[in-house]
Amino acid sequence: MSVEKDYAGIDTDGEEVAYNIERISIANLEFDPENPRIGYYQDTMKGRGKEASQKEIMQAIKFGDIEGYRSLLENIESSKCLLYEIWVYPSTTHEGKYVIVDGNTRVTIFTDLHKKYPEDPTWMTIPAKVLPSDQEGRAVDFIRLTTHLQGINNWQSYDRARYIHILYNEKGYDLESLKQKTKLTVNVLKKWLQAFVR
Repeated sequence: MSVEKDYAGIDTDGEEVAYNIERISIANLEFDPENPRIGYYQDTMKGRGKEASQKEIMQAIKFGDIEGYRSLLENIESSKCLLYEIWVYPSTTHEGKYVIVDGNTRVTIFTDLHKKYPEDPTWMTIPAKVLPSDQEGRAVDFIRLTTHLQGINNWQSYDRARYIHILYNEKGYDLESLKQKTKLTVNVLKKWLQAFVR
């Protein structure tokens, strides 16, 4: 179940991408297997020749920073609202589902609160900015980059360095582009790139 609320757009690399603001059922959300904040866990799993399941991704999100998770959960539970919508795009493999680009922790919290208060409609759906299905490439990279590297929450040094490495070495972002979007200097970006060793 999702109900359209609003329409807006974001500028990604000089191109405006439209999105809808909706409330989406938490049952229709899939955790992002490329979530930059659990990079160490992802690499550990791949080193064992395994792919993380949705349940395992949720556990990694929750226990990667358990104090931060509990603090945010308490804040959301007491206020019964979010300051920022999550970002999603329609899944290409599961009809009617959406992949979470940003907001994996908030969805985990809503899932836990729905278990705690199964009859409360507050926790059954979550406000989301929904990208169109044909915009999962650069737009998703842009949102991951801006929300994670410029976000308000701290995250592990390994995960930050790993994500900058992926953007630079695998996704083709040059240092000037990364500088503009992350607000980090070229020297700092170079240090993060040198710090990451697979």
